[in-house]
Amino acid sequence: MENLELKEKNNISDGHLTLAALPKHFKGFLFDMDGTLFDSMRMWRHLMPDYLKTHGIELPREVHKAMQGNTLGQVIQVVAELYNEHLDEQEMFEYYDQRLRAAYGEQVGFKPFALEYLQYLRAHERKLALVTTTDRVYVDVLFERFGLHDYFEVILTISDVGAGKNKPDIYHEASQRLGLGVQECVVFEDALFALETARAAGYVTIGVEDHGHVDEETLAKSCDLMIKSWDWA
Repeated sequence: MENLELKEKNNISDGHLTLAALPKHFKGFLFDMDGTLFDSMRMWRHLMPDYLKTHGIELPREVHKAMQGNTLGQVIQVVAELYNEHLDEQEMFEYYDQRLRAAYGEQVGFKPFALEYLQYLRAHERKLALVTTTDRVYVDVLFERFGLHDYFEVILTISDVGAGKNKPDIYHEASQRLGLGVQECVVFEDALFALETARAAGYVTIGVEDHGHVDEETLAKSCDLMIKSWDWA
């Protein structure tokens, strides 16, 4: 019943939601970056634990979950305060900064067919926005490497809107900057909580499976379409 109500709310019907058909029904495409377009979440998932292990610290699961969707600076600040006897905030930032610049500048790549799908949307003259938790400085490193700035009319980080993806602010700001309404846009995310936020705000949502980080059944129930691959053909 819930899925049917959401489909009616978003003015979609069965059979319309395929990657190939999306440009026929939506003008605006709002993409998360890490874990959605780019295969980078495994790097992010190891970054904090690897650093803390060098200081003999294991971050409790509930603490890690509570920081989900925060900016890098917020995460570093919280962890440094929790373990202030063992950690230095500036040292943590320098460690993260060095690792992230190297990863985005040399290592992180597109998920298979993701770039081709962006090109497919551009060929259909659709409007693209990036909505990401990652700091703009690292977005720019990655986008300059792949020449992506011209692909997106709008690039937003949660720092730009002052709220994480547990609130719909970043999606609303992106759609407004594209000059479009909520029902004209579709949101792509790999994170369960972000999909739930966007969907509750009225957006059609596409869940992108990312190495089993969220089990497929749960992910499928929390979005309008779940994809395992960007190969729309």
